[in-house]
Amino acid sequence: MALGFSTRMVGPVFYVSLVGTVDATNVCEVYDTALRACLDGGCTLMLLDALGAEGGLTTVDRFDLGKFVAERNTLAQGGLGAAVRVALVAHPPLADPSRFGALVANNRGALVTVTAGVDEALRWFGVAPPASPPLDGH
Repeated sequence: MALGFSTRMVGPVFYVSLVGTVDATNVCEVYDTALRACLDGGCTLMLLDALGAEGGLTTVDRFDLGKFVAERNTLAQGGLGAAVRVALVAHPPLADPSRFGALVANNRGALVTVTAGVDEALRWFGVAPPASPPLDGH
């Protein structure tokens, strides 16, 4: 199954729900498209919910993805004048327990975190989680 996504605004957060199978190529394409849509909406907070996605990335893929995210976010920051903060919500094997890809992105100037739940990601953004209904589970 290809990687698909849907988007919506949840308060100040551009919420991207991923479904399907993640690979090194399609995740970059989806990220680029989602980031452009986020910026077009004037948002600086983007949550990527991959709880409905499957697959995994190699260590090299994670390094390349971290570099890609940092490069795209740096370009966006120049055009927007503000940094885009990105939270990925995922479980292993998509989420690397060592958070290597996020480390690579952050070391190159991006603002990225990886969490196991949407509420944790929203707190990282400084946004109160909604009382109801929960965003987890789509």
